[in-house]
Amino acid sequence: MGVSASDAPRGTILAASVNSQKVLGVEASTLVDSNLFDPETTPFDETSLAGIRSTLASRDMAVQAPLVGNLFRLSANDEGGAMRRAFLILHSTEEGTIIDVEPIQGEVSNLLQGSLQTHSLAKSAISRLQELASAPTAAQCQATVEEVQKLTGYDRIMMYKFHPDQHGEVVAEAMSERVPDSLLHLHFPATDIPQANRGIFLKMRSRMIADVASPSVKLLQSPRLEENIILAGSQLRGVSGCHGQYLTNMGVGATLVLSIVTGSLREDSRRSDYDSENTGAPPPRSALWGLIVCHHYSPHHVNYDHRAAVEFLVKVFSLQLGRSLDALSASEYQKVVRAQSAVCDVLKVFEDQNAVTKSLSKSLVSNLFAGSDPEVSSRSALQALIGVYS
Repeated sequence: MGVSASDAPRGTILAASVNSQKVLGVEASTLVDSNLFDPETTPFDETSLAGIRSTLASRDMAVQAPLVGNLFRLSANDEGGAMRRAFLILHSTEEGTIIDVEPIQGEVSNLLQGSLQTHSLAKSAISRLQELASAPTAAQCQATVEEVQKLTGYDRIMMYKFHPDQHGEVVAEAMSERVPDSLLHLHFPATDIPQANRGIFLKMRSRMIADVASPSVKLLQSPRLEENIILAGSQLRGVSGCHGQYLTNMGVGATLVLSIVTGSLREDSRRSDYDSENTGAPPPRSALWGLIVCHHYSPHHVNYDHRAAVEFLVKVFSLQLGRSLDALSASEYQKVVRAQSAVCDVLKVFEDQNAVTKSLSKSLVSNLFAGSDPEVSSRSALQALIGVYS
């Protein structure tokens, strides 16, 4: 559902999916160009609308997510009259605000218990990661995919690392007994994940497809809109045909993708402006280090609270990984500085042997002038330089 920003009266619904009757209890044609807060047509009760108003007024709608909305028109049609509820996830676009309406699976009374269990699992997972803070990166990666599998229940969890040339490698994997073979250490071309998609993953840290085979649902838009609404930030947007076919060919029925972001968008812009000829420092690494890709071999839905928990776990891992990468980068830079210093020292030797002899350390002098023959001296100097590099 798309709600207007400034070009139409506040609260005007500019678009609605054509399955609105099934999900909300109101036809899409009735919703479009009506006001979300109009009690005659709105699918939400007053409590839900108050929550939406509060979220729209906040500076960061993501902090308020999710709202739990009461779908009173659907509830009125139920035989038992039980209240039907859904997670309402709001995010802004150029046109206004998108509201993803995600029906709550199972009994609402079980939500609290499920959330508490999820919290306990996430807490245990984070403790395990913190204990591995000084362990090799491979061990941290493996622990992360194992914990993600516990939280989500997917058949296969892969950690996909982007190399400097942008191709990907599976560096860690956790599998259920349903998985026929391993993809660990396999490499995939950079074209598997286009740059445009990587840009989306930088801004949107997770994306779930609960049923790959489910047909896409069209949007009914208001004539006020001259172009299609951009749904790049929507959790419920349809699957592109090519991607859907790719997953089907692999036998995958459902997916969840989580971004591993170890830097900021600002660092990514610095990377594009980097001039390797004018600095000895290594180039800034890409902010998007990789992805955690979850595959299930049948339709599989993960509730919002579980997704939020696993997103938080991946953020903790990303921060921990980022610190490790920063330390490694600093160590490599110091090696470059020492090598540059050694080169300068050797060049000074050839320029003025007597002057440099007084300033160089005794160990380097003995290496540089191990023999009286100039050829021997030059060869020793190069050997000393190689020693610095190694």
